[in-house]
Amino acid sequence: MSLMFSAQLHAQVTRLPYLQVLTPTSIMVRWNTSDSVTGIVHYGLSLEALENTVTESDPGTFHKVIISELTPAAKYYYSIDTLAGSDEQYFVTSPPPGNTGKTRIWIISDFGQTDVGDNAERMKTVNRWKIFNDGSYHADFILSLGDQTENDIQEELQETYFDLLNQVLPNSPLFTLEGNHENYDNMVNYKATFSVPESGEAGGYPSNNQDYYSFDYANIHIIMLSTEIDDIDGPQLSWLRNDLQNIDEDKTDWLIACLHRPFHSGGYHPTNISSTAQEQRDYWLKELEGCGVDIILQGHNAIYERSFLLDNLIGKTTDLTDENIIDGGNGREDDDGAYYKGSGINPHQGTIFIEVAPGGYAVNNNANYPIFSYAFSGGAIEGSVVLDIDSANRLDGYFLCNRPDTDSSYLWDYFTIIKSDTVNTGIKKMDQTQVDCQISNYPNPFQLSTRIWYRSGQTGNVKIEIYDMLGRRLFTLVDAVKEKGEYTIEWIAQDDKGNNLPDGLYIAQICTDKVTTSTRLILMP
Repeated sequence: MSLMFSAQLHAQVTRLPYLQVLTPTSIMVRWNTSDSVTGIVHYGLSLEALENTVTESDPGTFHKVIISELTPAAKYYYSIDTLAGSDEQYFVTSPPPGNTGKTRIWIISDFGQTDVGDNAERMKTVNRWKIFNDGSYHADFILSLGDQTENDIQEELQETYFDLLNQVLPNSPLFTLEGNHENYDNMVNYKATFSVPESGEAGGYPSNNQDYYSFDYANIHIIMLSTEIDDIDGPQLSWLRNDLQNIDEDKTDWLIACLHRPFHSGGYHPTNISSTAQEQRDYWLKELEGCGVDIILQGHNAIYERSFLLDNLIGKTTDLTDENIIDGGNGREDDDGAYYKGSGINPHQGTIFIEVAPGGYAVNNNANYPIFSYAFSGGAIEGSVVLDIDSANRLDGYFLCNRPDTDSSYLWDYFTIIKSDTVNTGIKKMDQTQVDCQISNYPNPFQLSTRIWYRSGQTGNVKIEIYDMLGRRLFTLVDAVKEKGEYTIEWIAQDDKGNNLPDGLYIAQICTDKVTTSTRLILMP
């Protein structure tokens, strides 16, 4: 027995295979071993016929094997030399550029932090995805929006990220962003652990930089921006402009941008008081909207938020006007109706901002949440986001929460974008008085008490009352003349006689001189 073969037998797999740098004709398989060995991958079109082999050039414990000369949109099974193959160990190459089939993307964020969560919540996130995905862990690809770890330590990465995703990553290609928690050691472990298509090998303009990059999947162009390097108006901006200018519009129907620190969001790091967020909007958002970005996925803020269809909100959310609102509805076909845009990618037809909830434990800064005129806000709740893209014409978005709502559903939010040149766009402008009069509460669901946040768009009479689901008034929180502005007030779950209320669903209604609107309050036992 050779010394190399003997080492292969004794080396233990310490990190299961995970897939990176997906293209139509190639993929990278990564894994870790306890001892330094030469990595070998066997692959083929069936589990019983892994007839092809790729071998690393040098031994090591962090393994990277690139398999090339593959067929687009084809399914391959694989094994690594110290771990047998299985039905769940496979990859599917991406379709040819411009393909208009169906694509399912799973989006997670802030998944690996250890000081604000536990593995039980992370597993709920994974299991909710599997249930929604018809019992399968496989996604066409995964977007992970930063903070894959708390302190960028390999042991943390393994325990709170890879171990919890070990049924997803062996068959779902992973594209990552660096977050502020990876920056604790200047992203040394992050960059040793994750590979990205920085040379343009998966489409997009080459960045030659592991911090930021882009790639194509079928008819979708994805841009991954770094908020963790001091480069908002430097080389990264130049690269972004080049990338946008070089998009093949004949083969691109959807444009999605991702970043860790958000453009617009409330929560734990509210963007209205962030100079960094303002710089990002000044330099990056203008470029993205000028090219027709459809969805912006954001992390960092440890809540879930989702805007309606907006354009050119470069300032703070408090600067919002009618001119920024392309469609002020909730985007649901069974309610306000879908959002409509013209075919392809066109400048300034509206963007949806999604603050992706953390996979572990959610938190928020109550004094500054929410700050956004939104279509839906679930607040400090955990979960993940799914985007389904069907052809050139339809995108459906879903928020899968770790907790059931009052209807026992884990699907807390959903929306649809339809692209067509035969319909009018921008026809559902929201009246500014509706935008300026808002009400919500946090936390929600809550126990014992909750804080009611509300905004009055003009000086005048404001009344806020609590009702049960039978329409009976239970408590008056506010009944006074208020100056234009934002306010918060605490409500202890009691009626106006001081009686504690049972758990269930309640309504907080705000009435001003011009507008009446409401929000649901979920009182938990």
